[in-house]
Amino acid sequence: MTPDATEPMRGDRARTAEYFSRLAGTYGDGAYYGKRRAAVLRAIASEINAARDVLDLGCGNGANLREFVGPDASKMLVGADLTFEMVATARVRVPAARVVRADASAIPFRGARFDLVFCSHVLQFVGDLDLTLDEIRRCLRPGGVLIATLPGDSIVRREIESMLGTERYAEFARLVFRRGARRDRVGREERFRAAFERSKLIYTTREAPFTITWPDVVEWIRIRWIPLMPESERTAIEPMIAEIGATAGERTFSLVESLAIGRKN
Repeated sequence: MTPDATEPMRGDRARTAEYFSRLAGTYGDGAYYGKRRAAVLRAIASEINAARDVLDLGCGNGANLREFVGPDASKMLVGADLTFEMVATARVRVPAARVVRADASAIPFRGARFDLVFCSHVLQFVGDLDLTLDEIRRCLRPGGVLIATLPGDSIVRREIESMLGTERYAEFARLVFRRGARRDRVGREERFRAAFERSKLIYTTREAPFTITWPDVVEWIRIRWIPLMPESERTAIEPMIAEIGATAGERTFSLVESLAIGRKN
């Protein structure tokens, strides 16, 4: 598949930074992201509570980072992101944290600095996964843990396709998701498992289930995808969004955020 110019490619740092710069003000907003974020925080509460120093690597605009702020003033909270606009927004949103601009494969901190490194939907975009994991391991203290959320399995998109039909969904995906075909996710977990193990991180997985409504999905489309569409194409998508909302009504369905956990001996 050849991605549209608006879609970030794994390993293309400049394109990834430019892509996410346009979402700096809103990425992570809305009910869908809020429910997903809350589920993850519940699933990793024990690690958060045990950590003294935390790095949110790929922190974006601080949506997750601000959830790590607690009453313990001695805890060091750091955010790092590749995108200048995301870093600037995170600094405003989370004044209690130190936020720096950095590449995940060249973390600008000394070794054995953090108890917890958190990566929310970051690892699928890095160019050299092994190098990035080696850098994260270097920054972890003995016993420290990396918690990374992994790409989902497109349940939402399959449901949208079931309502619009294959032909209309193809046009919807081209306009909204800026692609004509889904990414191949076969063997995804094994790829991450193998990479964690090559970096000498003890690999386990965990799930963070949550439930959303179709109004949440419509809001997600408007927050996450519509801002990336050319103005000339936005009117074409409105009838499809209305159809999705009318067909789905108040239906709910369950999603699971998959977590990859790597612990340093």
